[in-house]
This record gives sequence, structure tokens and C-alpha cells, in this order.
Amino acid sequence: MLLVTSGEAAEDSNAQRTLRARVEEREDLEPASVTRLATLAAEQREASTEEAEVEASRRLADAEEAFSRFDYTGATTQLNEALELLRPLARSASGRARLASTHLTLGNVLLVHGEREAALEELRTCVHLDPTCAPDPARHPPELVELFREMAAAESGAATLAVSSDPSGATVTVNGQREGQTPITWDGLAPGRHYVTLERDGFLPEVQVVSIAAGEPTERTFALTGGPPPMRAAAALRALRAAGADAEPRWRAEAATLTEADVVVVLGLSSGQLALQAFDGRGAPLGDGLEREGDDGDAAREFLDGVLPPPTVPFYGQWWFWTPVALAVALVLAAATFLVVNVPDVRIHGGLVVPE
Repeated sequence: MLLVTSGEAAEDSNAQRTLRARVEEREDLEPASVTRLATLAAEQREASTEEAEVEASRRLADAEEAFSRFDYTGATTQLNEALELLRPLARSASGRARLASTHLTLGNVLLVHGEREAALEELRTCVHLDPTCAPDPARHPPELVELFREMAAAESGAATLAVSSDPSGATVTVNGQREGQTPITWDGLAPGRHYVTLERDGFLPEVQVVSIAAGEPTERTFALTGGPPPMRAAAALRALRAAGADAEPRWRAEAATLTEADVVVVLGLSSGQLALQAFDGRGAPLGDGLEREGDDGDAAREFLDGVLPPPTVPFYGQWWFWTPVALAVALVLAAATFLVVNVPDVRIHGGLVVPE
């Protein structure tokens, strides 16, 4: 379970000490703040991103080696795999620049291999990601530079892209340039492949490559995946803290993404008022909430006993079980000591046992 505290709590609050005592009794509860939850979620994302970047760098190195050996098929395969690993980086400007550079490299390999149309598509994608992307005449062959000029001079029609998500209300961007909330429709996009990024609080970011054609609308629906418990709980807590009449509906919507095993307890404490409410993983209240004036630790404990009862101690963990066991062991040890001390020493003479 995950125990989340919120509100401005005084350090010497009786209710706060009651909550901490209950956490110590329940080893399956972990106290956490929304700041710590956000930090844990960020650390998990960073670890995943770093691992993907390391693997992508290895694929890029393998592609360069394959290209130097004129193994164009091998180089193309390695570059496509690197692009797949780097796709989540499209959420940042530096990541888009790296993706654009990789698409440019792949365009060069394809052109050398004789796949002109495929190379042209890579150049378009490069420009969509980074408008400054262009071949360097000092490093790239003249054929690639000329193909890029042809692409830039060619007229292109307008394309339409409609994006929706489940759940809706996600922030969506196309190539990091256009932004809105799902569901949304964009007109006037250049035909070709575009990186579409969706982000919603409490869910894992989603990045997909969508191909759109001129003259016909393209519709895409993305099913968002709930993030790890720290991310989901932090999102639910932020929604609960929001002001306004829609605060509770927002909390319900965010808490609905939690699993049944997650339990979020929100505690609001101040010097003059105690407010305590617990919810299960689906956002349903666990019992009635507690609100009263003053700092009442006994009332807080009574509430916690109802929604988060102390752990059940088995019979072999009770004092009345171990007390007689301890007494019995003590009696046995005392009897053994008495016998050892009072038994007379003996010695054997010709088969007879004679006391000393």
C-alpha cells in the first residue's frame, strides 16, 4: 500500500504523530509526500531513458561500421532499431535534434543503396523534427545535398491529422511545434511522417510516428498506459489539491487509474482543524471522512483503526502464548540444574557402583 500525506501539518501535531505511529505498526505502508512521489517517478523515467540511449548509441556505432563495410542492409537495420529506441526523446528539443540527425544518416544510407524515394522520406522526416536539419556538403555526398534541394523546392500539399486519446485531455504535440489537448484536429500539416507526443498526468508519455498524406484526413487514437504507483499517486494527489468545484471529479478521474492494491490516504492538518479522508484504489471513500476543530490525535487513531486497522498478530505472537511457554522452559531448566547439583558423585569398584 502507499500512504500519501498532504496539507500543511505542524511538526508537533498530535494527529500527525498518530499517523506516523500507525505507519510504524504497518510495515506494508510507506509514508510519502507528493514531492517524493514525483522524484521517484522522474528517477524511474530517467533510468529507462538512459538505458535506451546507451543501447541506441551501440546500434548507431554498429550501423557506422556496417556502412564502412558496404553492408547497406545491415546499416539500415541498425539505424531503424536506433530510431525505435530514441523515439521517446521526441518530447525534448535536444531529443528531436538527435532523431533528426539519425533520420538524415539513414537517408544517406538509403540513397547510396539506391532507394531514392525512401531516402526522400527520411529527409522530410528530418525537417519535420528539426527545421534546421540539412545535409552538410563537407560531410555528405553531393547526391544527398542535391536530393535535399529538390525536396525543399518541390511543392507539397496540406494534410489533416486528428488525434484523440483514452482517456482524453492529454497534452499532444506534433514534432514539438504544435500543441493542444485531445481530442484535437490540425490542418495544414506537411505530408509525410510526424512524431506525435501525448502526455497526461499519471500516465506514461506516448510517442508515435504517424504518416499522413495530402488531401485526405488521418485519424489516430492512442490508448495511454498508467504510470508506476508513484506517478499515479502523485497525479491523484495533485488533482485532489486543486481548487474549485471540479476538484473532487478530477480526483476521482485520477484515482481511477490506480490499481486495486493501491490505497491512498490523504491527510489535511493545520493548527486549528483536522480533516482526514481515505480512498481505495478506485477512488471510492473508505468510510466516512473526519473533520473537526482542533488537533485530536485520539480521533485520528479511531479513524485509522477503521480504514487501516493494525496488523493482526497471530496467536504465537501474543503475550498470553509466550508467557506460559517461558515459565515451562524456566521450570525445566531449574529442574535440570537441581539434578545436576544434587546427584552424588560415584565410582566403580569391581563392577559395583560405590558413592564417593
